[in-house]
Amino acid sequence: MKMFEHEVLTFDVGSRKGAAEMENTLREWGAMGWEVVSAVPHNAKPQGFLVFMKRETIKGHDASEEAA
Repeated sequence: MKMFEHEVLTFDVGSRKGAAEMENTLREWGAMGWEVVSAVPHNAKPQGFLVFMKRETIKGHDASEEAA
């Protein structure tokens, strides 16, 4: 059975810098094997998003240390 780890990222895309930061962060996480499951508006931040991520875990390997 496949096992996954999950993370939630928060972004404020109210400026070009914020949008570029979101894009760069998602590229970096993608290179580490993470994929976006969903992205939804952040209720507490008018121009913010919550991005839900997942990646398959490797048996016997704590992959969450790479994301830190």
